[in-house]
Amino acid sequence: MAFAIRPLIDPPDSPGIKKRDNTKTGPLRPAAETAKMLKELMPGNVSDEEARRLGPAVNDLTKALSDLIPPEDLKEDFQGATSMTLEAVAALSPLFGHDKVLKRFVPDVAAIGNVTVFFPDAIRRMSDLVSNTPRKVIQAFLVSQVDGALGKYVSDPSVRAPRKRQTGPYSSSMAPGPPAPPDRPLWQQCITDIQWSGMTYALDRPFLIAASVDKSTALVEGMMASIQEQFVQNLANNPWMSAGAKEQAENKTGRITSVMGTSQSSPNQNDVEDIAAYYAGLHMTSDYFANILSFRRWLTKLQFSRPGKPTDRRTLADEPSTQVSARYDRGGNQISILAGIMQSPFFHRDLPAHANFGGLGAVLGHELTHGFDDVGRKYDPSGRQATWWDDGTIAGFLERARCFVQQYSNFTAPTPEGEKPVDGDLTLGENIADAGGLRLAFDAWRRQRNASEPKISGLERFTAEQMFYISFAVHFCDNPSPETVASLLVKDVHAPEFARIMGTTANSRGFREAFDCPVKEPTCELF
Repeated sequence: MAFAIRPLIDPPDSPGIKKRDNTKTGPLRPAAETAKMLKELMPGNVSDEEARRLGPAVNDLTKALSDLIPPEDLKEDFQGATSMTLEAVAALSPLFGHDKVLKRFVPDVAAIGNVTVFFPDAIRRMSDLVSNTPRKVIQAFLVSQVDGALGKYVSDPSVRAPRKRQTGPYSSSMAPGPPAPPDRPLWQQCITDIQWSGMTYALDRPFLIAASVDKSTALVEGMMASIQEQFVQNLANNPWMSAGAKEQAENKTGRITSVMGTSQSSPNQNDVEDIAAYYAGLHMTSDYFANILSFRRWLTKLQFSRPGKPTDRRTLADEPSTQVSARYDRGGNQISILAGIMQSPFFHRDLPAHANFGGLGAVLGHELTHGFDDVGRKYDPSGRQATWWDDGTIAGFLERARCFVQQYSNFTAPTPEGEKPVDGDLTLGENIADAGGLRLAFDAWRRQRNASEPKISGLERFTAEQMFYISFAVHFCDNPSPETVASLLVKDVHAPEFARIMGTTANSRGFREAFDCPVKEPTCELF
């Protein structure tokens, strides 16, 4: 496993900091609230006057640090990544001592080799910025960051950082809802915290057993294999890719690994003893906050033990399996499907194939297509950032990608200030993945279609083709408030759900034919 250094400040629920996916967690905390928090948490006796002075200074530093990287660069790591030796990293920013940190915490630092450094110029400027900032402001800033990461785990309202919802990689609507109301039972908050703190492999076992995930895994793996095969078949008729690019794309598709439902290794969630061994170094007490710190220390030690070792491609990310979520990892060229999304309405082993392919199959195809979207195309079959397409193929991709940008930019959504347009550039990768995923799932299902597939009771008037697309659209149905829409339009890489239904089906020849639309040609198409 490689090691990377990234110049972004992004602790859990840290307010106002740009995140890797070009979103923001929200506006900066008001300076008065920051001052109040600093008054409570700063070491020593900080006067009210000094706290009021430090509050705005901390916010200014926070914004200055987050502005070191232009927002448009955050979405594409490729533009700012470089491989460097530890010595070069040390020379880049002596103030931060990255080399000393690695030598202190990584058991076999020599095995790391070179380090991938994202946006090295930003790290250099960050070092300069911190060097010219008063020590008291730096101290207050660090206190603020600790509060952002840990304040939500205490009940004192003067230091308690706001709780924000977790976000799922596939769709904003598939994550838990908005921040918990103040009257939410404490036990519910504690369960959520523990789920996301590192204990998920143990906590998820009752759900995995009750949901009989093991009985569905083979069927989902078969769907994934069929969709990968379909992608390769579709490449043959792709008009904008060169023969060499098609061969490379086929190679990348064949090298995709997938983990379905449960972690098979590190740890194996089907083996109680393996789970126990995995958590052997974690010590818990009856003190809730101490347990959170124990989780953090244990996870940090675990993460620092991995660089230089082979990546285990049979493990799921340390994320609750109950999440209705799926993801594609560009660097690992791996698709992870959590058990939570292997449930109705996306999938059920007793549903007809057209419903399962329209639901979960479109998700599988979506994640596969991410390997070739506006960012994924910059990662080669080995997961390395590289230019592996020829100029003509890149030009063909960019021309067709502009169609998606224009299409989705024409969608508008209601906000408190009236109709606002969707950001076609921000949502480009997800829109490409939606279109590619739906086509792959439909073609894969149609290729192996069983003429005797049963109809769903009460929906007999629809053909199997129509039910495929209805199964796709049903999990996008929602009714968000205008305030929620306004927030998501500026920070979510997914288009609003209605636009995902309308845009994706408009880009589907199969949908247009199934519902006998006058125009059969897709609006936009890449894969």
